[in-house]
Amino acid sequence: MALIKCPNCEKEISEKAFQCIHCGFQLREEELVKNPPGKRKKGLILTLAILAFVLVAGSVAGIMVKRNMDEKKAEKERAEYIADLQTAAKDMLTGAYLADDLSRLIHGVWYNAVYKKSDEATDQYTQKGSWSRYDNETEYYDFNTALQNLQADSGFQQRISKLRQHQETMQGMMKDLKNPPDEHKEAYDALKEFYAAYIDLAGCALNPMGNLTSYASSVDKAVQDVSNCYKAMEMYWED
Repeated sequence: MALIKCPNCEKEISEKAFQCIHCGFQLREEELVKNPPGKRKKGLILTLAILAFVLVAGSVAGIMVKRNMDEKKAEKERAEYIADLQTAAKDMLTGAYLADDLSRLIHGVWYNAVYKKSDEATDQYTQKGSWSRYDNETEYYDFNTALQNLQADSGFQQRISKLRQHQETMQGMMKDLKNPPDEHKEAYDALKEFYAAYIDLAGCALNPMGNLTSYASSVDKAVQDVSNCYKAMEMYWED
């Protein structure tokens, strides 16, 4: 890089300098004319404005994309929840049918032992067999013994075990459904009522109590409650 003398102070400076570094004498004005300070400032402001716009636009676009993804995720979760709720209700109804069958068998054995009635489904638990060689009269167990005979039956116990397992499964499903989306809270409340009715009916089979009349009433009420609750549930998944 060549050196020249400043016209003002005659000290050596670079030939490319715009002004003297010693005395400040202005040597050239071309660059200032091409890019005056005001113009450079305006250009910088415009650049910053464009950059800010790009950043804001990108941020808004990112927010919109995320919001769209969140909405799709929430919609999927809502659809999955109502499907799980429907499955729980239908599974619960299956368990209620089993509980109803067992309760009706218990009542049948109880009733037929008390009133000495013959029935193909209960005779093996209620009848001792013919007690007289001269007639066809049949001797019956008392109802407590008849019910004990029923409880001792392996087939009956297998079905009781199946109902207990079903109860545990339904309990787990209810726990999984306990935090419903806002729009499905009403459906979940209806399912809870259905679950309570199901538990009452299962209790009739698993732990029969009272006398013959009160037991029959308990079973009938539980069956009716289950039916009503299931019908109330159907409205929540109708298309």
